[in-house]
Amino acid sequence: FELLKKLYRERKITVLLVSHSMEDVAEYAGRVIVMNQGQIVLDGEPRKVFRYEKELRKIGLGVPQATSLMHFLAVCIVTTLVSYVFVVLSARKKKRLSRTGRG
Repeated sequence: FELLKKLYRERKITVLLVSHSMEDVAEYAGRVIVMNQGQIVLDGEPRKVFRYEKELRKIGLGVPQATSLMHFLAVCIVTTLVSYVFVVLSARKKKRLSRTGRG
C-alpha cells in the first residue's frame, strides 16, 4: 500500500483498490463504492458509507472494528440515557402524586 500511496501523492494518479478488508478501505480510500451483484449499493466517503453497517453486513461485508465499536457504544449510551430519563420522569411523577395524596 505504501507504493500506491506514493504514486498517488507524487503523480496524482487515481488508484482503484478492490478489497473486502474494510480496515484497509477505511485507512486508504478517500471514496468508497460498494457493489453487490453488479449494482452500486453505496457511494461516498468511508465515514459516510460505514454508517450503513446493517446494510453492509447483509451483503457480506462489514465495517472496520473501530467503527463497529463506536456504533455499539452509541447504542449503549442512547439506551442508558433513555433509561435514565425514564427513571427521572418516573421519580418526578411519583413525587408529584405523593404531594397530591394520590401516590
